[in-house]
Amino acid sequence: MKPTGYRLMRSALIALLALAMVFASSGPAAAVWYPKNITALGDSVTLAFDSAGFGPQPAYSWSTGTSKSVKSLYFRLRKGNPSIKGHNTNLAMLGTQMIDLNWEAALVSSNAEYVTILMGANDMGVFQMS
Repeated sequence: MKPTGYRLMRSALIALLALAMVFASSGPAAAVWYPKNITALGDSVTLAFDSAGFGPQPAYSWSTGTSKSVKSLYFRLRKGNPSIKGHNTNLAMLGTQMIDLNWEAALVSSNAEYVTILMGANDMGVFQMS
């Protein structure tokens, strides 16, 4: 025979699970928010440099790219909000380092709703092992 404390704890756990199921199934679902625009900051990685030919290839950007083969954030956001079409801005610049993020961010429009940042790849060359 199991101790009484075990039965009490088991009953309480079952009651809590039942209560959680009731609350989880009731009430309206939260509305999903989609931005009206997307802006990318970064370096050559965000510009998809040399990804589909020589030089910057912004159509293949992981953030604001328009190529269906990449499935960028912009492309995925368009599925939920078709009105975002054409409202993708890539402000990434070749060769920028983390120290440049402040002035790159100053270029972002005040009505930007979704901003992505991927920087630091060019900082790796700054540090050398001795």
